[in-house]
Amino acid sequence: MEIPCQKWEIEHANRIGKNTGKIRPVVVTITTTSRKIEILKKKKSLDGTNIYLKEDFPPNVLQKRKELQEDLKRERESGKRVILRYDKIVTLKTRESEIRTPTKRNINKRLMSISPEEAVKETGTESNNEITKQITVLKRKKHTNEESQDELPDDLFKRWVALKKPVTVGCMCTRDYRDSDLTKK
Repeated sequence: MEIPCQKWEIEHANRIGKNTGKIRPVVVTITTTSRKIEILKKKKSLDGTNIYLKEDFPPNVLQKRKELQEDLKRERESGKRVILRYDKIVTLKTRESEIRTPTKRNINKRLMSISPEEAVKETGTESNNEITKQITVLKRKKHTNEESQDELPDDLFKRWVALKKPVTVGCMCTRDYRDSDLTKK
């Protein structure tokens, strides 16, 4: 199997049953779950030898698994992808069964950041798409008598200013804009 294993990773190993000259199984307890999974994944490398590996379960779970074998066989013959986990039959999802729509995000991927807002627009007769990034800048709001103070609460003295910078699709451009940079232009 060629799995490097340290002494501290094996908690204990003992034979089951009486010593009557017959072949007896060996139960090995591993300290880390990751090493156990690695060993169970590579158990197919022992095909063609007199050695086999399987997970050890309590007697009541073994009895339940034996009863579920018939149901498992029937489900597989009907075309479902099912497996036996511990003492339950689990149906595996297939990628074809998942409904994918443009609005539904792939659950396995990390969500994109919401800001800055992006809008796609067509440029004239050209087929090049450009993304218009709206850069949000916080500025202190100066209240005058003409402006109504109902727009923002008194505790928020900020004003949102949106600037548009076109960026070609396919490029990732990032830059931090400060108030001083925006007032110069």
